Amino acid sequence: MTKKQVYNTLILFLFGCFVGSVIRYWHQLTFDFQIRVFDVFALIVTVFLAWWVTEKLEKDSAVERCEKDILIEKLKVMEGIIESIEQKSTQTELVQLSDVNALIGKFDILSNRVAMSIENRYPSIINKDVDYREEFEFLDNMCTNDQTEGFEPGSIVMDEHDGISTCIYSQERRDTIDETASGILDKIFNLQLLLNRA
Repeated sequence: MTKKQVYNTLILFLFGCFVGSVIRYWHQLTFDFQIRVFDVFALIVTVFLAWWVTEKLEKDSAVERCEKDILIEKLKVMEGIIESIEQKSTQTELVQLSDVNALIGKFDILSNRVAMSIENRYPSIINKDVDYREEFEFLDNMCTNDQTEGFEPGSIVMDEHDGISTCIYSQERRDTIDETASGILDKIFNLQLLLNRA
């Protein structure tokens, strides 16, 4: 139930209580038709302020929700890029390095924009459970660098066919790429959840 629905339900309930009370005690009510100008003025100002505050709060809330939705959509695009990197690197024997490099570059640019927006608007949600940058740097090295620490030389064999740079990954490197990509996807998902709650 949204806040607006809660407010509307509460207002209807209170209005119903008021109408019920008026009907119940109708015969006991007496009316004094003396109206003071100050009371009318105070009533008008109160109604105007209530309307203005409600409109402003709803507008601010709608703008913030829209910003969050845009950031979450961008995070979903980033998920798709990581899944493409994982697929291209682990499910084909001969990997075109230009394809992987293009995806890595695209992710890097989008990631920097999204990270800057989140750090400016919602800095409290950034923590080690959602910071995927270190893992992404490692994934980049795993896909494009044959000098990656901890891996034997030759775990990535680079070659050129018809002017196109290609590479073949060892099974160990493929497994590590798959595991690293899964870790990044988990962190992006956690970031989406925290952003939605912020």
